[in-house]
Amino acid sequence: MKKMNKTVTVLLAAAAFFSCGHITASIIDRSKSEHTIACIGDSITWGAGVYNTRETEAWPVLLQNETDNTYTVQNYAFPGKTLLSTGDNPYSNMQLYKDSLHTKASVIMIMLGTNDSKPQNWNHDRYREELESFAKQYTELKQEPTVILMTCPAAYELPGSSYAVYDIDNDVIRDEIRPVIYEVAEKLGLPVIDIYTLTDGHPEWFSDGVHTNRDGNAAIASYVYQQLFEENESE
Repeated sequence: MKKMNKTVTVLLAAAAFFSCGHITASIIDRSKSEHTIACIGDSITWGAGVYNTRETEAWPVLLQNETDNTYTVQNYAFPGKTLLSTGDNPYSNMQLYKDSLHTKASVIMIMLGTNDSKPQNWNHDRYREELESFAKQYTELKQEPTVILMTCPAAYELPGSSYAVYDIDNDVIRDEIRPVIYEVAEKLGLPVIDIYTLTDGHPEWFSDGVHTNRDGNAAIASYVYQQLFEENESE
């Protein structure tokens, strides 16, 4: 069987969700002088689902638009990358990763895991260990940024297959990666923005079942903005 004990992981997800609670607008400290958000991720954040218009329609760009450009949103994502150092294309092997560790951003959002779900990459225990180590690097930056973990979007299986394109495994994303993200966030005291739940049941938001299209990116940007700022604006 390709799956681990899903009952355990689903229960863990539920427990982590209720212990962490929902994200509130206090996640952003508007008193910080540097209003920059850094987004770390793979092709979904890079904008592969809107390849020809990614410079205007990737979700980090749309997020900056949501802030009326009062925040600069940096995109440190790149296609195909895994969080796992043992994966087939580790994020930590590229210069962009090194560059991201020198960002002066006051907010850092991390969404890596979709490519880790591939059968040749997935390792539950190692992913948990490496996600904790990876996130801690950013919490320890000199400017003491607010670090946010994001769950991966849902992935939609190809007809007649148990996998989405590129052998992305939605079962692993939902039943293993998402719970681990909540587990690590709770351990480190970090907030989570749940993109999986947002995109679950919305295949129309994807260009190929894995990469979000313009509508999907707009939905992610709007939801992230809401989680970060909405209550602040209503006070």
